[in-house]
Amino acid sequence: MKLLPGDAPLDSVPFLFGDVFAPVCITEVDLAEPIPLLRPSPSGESDGYSRALSLVWVHDHPIGLVQLAIPPGGLNAEQYARQIWRQIGDAINTHLTRDGLPSLRGLTAAGIGQPGNAGCWAALDAARASGPRVSVVIPTRNRPDQIVACITSVLRQDYPAHEIIVADNGPCSSETQDAVARNFDGELRVRYVREEVGGTSRARNRGIQLAQGDIIAFCDDDVRHDRRWLLHLVLGFGMGDRVGCVTGLVLPHELETEPQVWLEQYGGYSKGFVQQIYDLDEHVPQDRLFPFTTGRLGTGANMAFRTQILRSLGGFDIALGGGSPAIGGEDLAMSFQIIAAGFQLVYQPAAVVYHPHYRDYAALRRQMYGYGKGLTAYLTKCLIDNPRLGIDMLRKLPFGLDYLFSPRSRKNRRKSPNYPRELTMIELKGMMDGPFAYVRGRWARDRGRATSTILAQSHP
Repeated sequence: MKLLPGDAPLDSVPFLFGDVFAPVCITEVDLAEPIPLLRPSPSGESDGYSRALSLVWVHDHPIGLVQLAIPPGGLNAEQYARQIWRQIGDAINTHLTRDGLPSLRGLTAAGIGQPGNAGCWAALDAARASGPRVSVVIPTRNRPDQIVACITSVLRQDYPAHEIIVADNGPCSSETQDAVARNFDGELRVRYVREEVGGTSRARNRGIQLAQGDIIAFCDDDVRHDRRWLLHLVLGFGMGDRVGCVTGLVLPHELETEPQVWLEQYGGYSKGFVQQIYDLDEHVPQDRLFPFTTGRLGTGANMAFRTQILRSLGGFDIALGGGSPAIGGEDLAMSFQIIAAGFQLVYQPAAVVYHPHYRDYAALRRQMYGYGKGLTAYLTKCLIDNPRLGIDMLRKLPFGLDYLFSPRSRKNRRKSPNYPRELTMIELKGMMDGPFAYVRGRWARDRGRATSTILAQSHP
């Protein structure tokens, strides 16, 4: 068993902007182009941004996030370049070296230019030309504006072989169906399906039934996709000989309010910028809680599976996920099942989506409760499905408690002094409720199956 370094790839960029909140501008820069002037843009009622978080790309690959202080007149291109080089210069040179290109001694406003022989582009070109068909499944409910924008984002992908399945989950009206028909009439890649019974897992499973692709990609209905999202997800499946799942990078769409920043300090959705393979054999991280900490390997807002494997595992557990008593945890459970079944999970940071965090504190409180509840509900599923895991869980319990409560743990060390203690307590409350919620959801699930069997037997 080969242990892999655990800290570097899983840590997101620390938020070191200080304890006083100010809105943060989210931006991108491609070093193949000249670096632009970064101006303070309007932000609500304020005069402009004084801080920025910039995603840096090299040869269609994200290299890292750079934190920037924006002067009143803006950050000129040379200052921008110096900050990029100071913070992630080593990562830039690492990428250039892997591409067979000479390393740099510094970065100027001209960027790095566009060499025609970048090694990573060959793989991208091959995937565009002959990659497998992908079915993008988007569960949604009563959010027609969001789903239209999400579909539009997927249709702009730099990957031709894909279809989109909109799984409308227990809708209150025909709003979503009407919006899809109105905006995408004649677009053969878009299919609408109505799943009458509520529950995110049910909607995902409906999409799995209808999918025609060799790969099924899932995303939330409110994310926006980088145009290379599908391209890099597909490439992730070639990174190992038993890859069953690929997860991608999820970045904040905006950081306009303090609760949005608190979510990033909690851990957000980003898992870093280093591609990783995880399994139970040669690719085991230096993480004493692995494989139970699957939330650190990816999220349901950005993940893809081989269709055949997903179907063989029975799809997502309907006793977990939105609409169930457990609220969440279905993505955690599926990631665990993939690894436990002997397959590999690849974290592919080049597959980027942007997620809109909740702006208000009340919504963040509900989210933290849901995170805690979904986590222990998923762990309860693992234990019920395989009681032998109980010994391993007990052995890892002290490390889990340290992870939860130590201020130096990976979970807590990003939190600023003004991170609300109440959020931690609410998350713990959710964790205490999770096992009972899963048992209720599992009982309802099994009862429903038994009823369906009785009805089928009485009506041959």
